[in-house]
Amino acid sequence: MTTAVALGELAITLGVTIALELLAALFFKVGRRGLIAVALVSVVTNPALNVLMGYMSGAYWFDHPRRADAAIILAEIAVVFVEWALLVWALRRTAGSPRKLLVLSIAMNLVSWAGYYVAVMIMTMIAFAAFPQPY
Repeated sequence: MTTAVALGELAITLGVTIALELLAALFFKVGRRGLIAVALVSVVTNPALNVLMGYMSGAYWFDHPRRADAAIILAEIAVVFVEWALLVWALRRTAGSPRKLLVLSIAMNLVSWAGYYVAVMIMTMIAFAAFPQPY
C-alpha cells in the first residue's frame, strides 16, 4: 500500500468517525463547544488507533483470532478513557459531570464501532453483488 492510499484511508475513516461521533454527541446536548471538542478529540485518537491497528495487524501474534480480538478490545477501551480524559479537560465547566462525559465517550465509541461494522457489511454485499461466486 502506498503512503497516499494509506493517508486517504486514514482521512476517510477519520471523517466518518467524526460524523458518527458528532451524531452521538448531539444526544448529550454538549453545545457548540462540546461538538468542537468531540471532533478535536477524534482527530487525536482515531488516526493513532488506526495506525496502531495497522502496525498490530502485521505482528505475528495478531494473526491468532482471540489475540486479535483482545487487542482490539483493549485498544478501544484505552481510547474510551483517553477521550474521556480529554473531554473532561476541555469541557469541565460547560458540558456537565465527568460521569456524563464518560457515558458520552462510551457512546461515541460504540456508535463509531457499529458504523465500522455496518460499512464492512455494505462493502461485502457490494463485493458479492459485483463479483458473484460460482455455484
